[in-house]
Amino acid sequence: MKVTKRVLIVIVAILCCGGLECAAQTYCYKYLYTVNSDTGEKSMGGLKAHNIYITFTNNKNYCYESDKNGIKKEWQDPVYISGIFKEGANQFYYTSSNNGMFTYRCVMKTCQHTFNGKNVISETIFFKTFSRDYKRLNSKNKDYPNVRVYERVENNQNDMPTQMW
Repeated sequence: MKVTKRVLIVIVAILCCGGLECAAQTYCYKYLYTVNSDTGEKSMGGLKAHNIYITFTNNKNYCYESDKNGIKKEWQDPVYISGIFKEGANQFYYTSSNNGMFTYRCVMKTCQHTFNGKNVISETIFFKTFSRDYKRLNSKNKDYPNVRVYERVENNQNDMPTQMW
């Protein structure tokens, strides 16, 4: 009987520890503006006000864009046509901490089949940089100077009106 209790305790402990490692946390971020990192100029960058959800897993070593329930969103790029294969899209891995900021990096590889039968493989690198308290987010494509700036809001604020008519 004592052995059975010990085995049961060990199994419960393993399950609890495993559950902690897999726990995810989802934050809602409201788009504020876009900054040109070359000039410092702020604009709406052609975007309207919107919110995105970021879900963190694996003790904040990994994050991805999701819905409010933590379900991963698949990135869609309307520029591409059929015959496209994307690998690594929306998979951000923690890479560094600098000046109280945490940076996550995503490397997306795209293979496009061209009309002459050749494959063209390209690589795009995206960064998401968070403030120390994860209340501020800067999102950037490495190849462009524009940085999208977001601020964390409570999830329930996503459905609230932003202005009075």
